[in-house]
Amino acid sequence: VDGNFPLGWFASVGKNVTPMIAIVGDVSGNYKSIELAPGVDAKLKVHTFMAGPRWASRQGQMTPWAQVLFGAANLSGSVFGIGASETDFAFQPGAGVDFNVQNSFGVRFGANMRFIHSPGSTFKEFQFIAGVVIGGR
Repeated sequence: VDGNFPLGWFASVGKNVTPMIAIVGDVSGNYKSIELAPGVDAKLKVHTFMAGPRWASRQGQMTPWAQVLFGAANLSGSVFGIGASETDFAFQPGAGVDFNVQNSFGVRFGANMRFIHSPGSTFKEFQFIAGVVIGGR
């Protein structure tokens, strides 16, 4: 299932281990429906649980960052209420920028490329992210 999952959410937490390197944990959910036939939709979900290093360097009001996360992706789908799921290894390189609005509040824009390795294939998903950053800098 290469492609776009247009709806989703993410949450990320990080702890600096040096001024420029943090350990990050990230969870996300992405969803879409595919029409298989008139009136017959397959509902697909991807939930990820990932962690890894993030490199960041604050430059005034903005903080560019890059990260590489590793973990698990649970893919599930259902048609007519009958479902199946599997959990596979995933890795996700990404980069973006945080814009500081006030002392401990900002906004984040970024992009990730998620690779999910299931038996016999690799699924790829581009992800654009936008969110709120809360925490001390």
